[in-house]
Amino acid sequence: MLVLDPNACVKLLETIDREIEADSTAGETTGVIALISGREIVGASVGDSEAWLISPRGAERLTSGQMRKPFLGSGVASPVAFRASFTEGSLLVGSDGLFKYTSEEKICAAVLEKDLKIAVDSLVRLVGLPSGTLPDDVGIALARRSD
Repeated sequence: MLVLDPNACVKLLETIDREIEADSTAGETTGVIALISGREIVGASVGDSEAWLISPRGAERLTSGQMRKPFLGSGVASPVAFRASFTEGSLLVGSDGLFKYTSEEKICAAVLEKDLKIAVDSLVRLVGLPSGTLPDDVGIALARRSD
């Protein structure tokens, strides 16, 4: 069985931070690592992207304790570890372009859609402008328990 170590996720993000900072052509960014094994999620994050565990009872913000700044690539980012039980629901990882432009209630309703593709499409539509464009970059990863 895979041993999940949130501190290893922190160390990986710290390494990524130093490598980006050493690259004169790179900028700064946000980051979330989320690993799932069996009935557990571990990870680490820095910046303003987020990871939520969503069930019919609502959302648990796994990344609520993260440091928004400094970002990865600054050379001094401070990733924060997280761990959660994954016995039901869906894991949503997304960029701030999703979380900043709609409500928790609407995000939860979209994620609870039965079909994953429809759920992701609904999430993107939540933040879309009438012109069809997005107000910010939107990155989404959605995983669901299947047992």
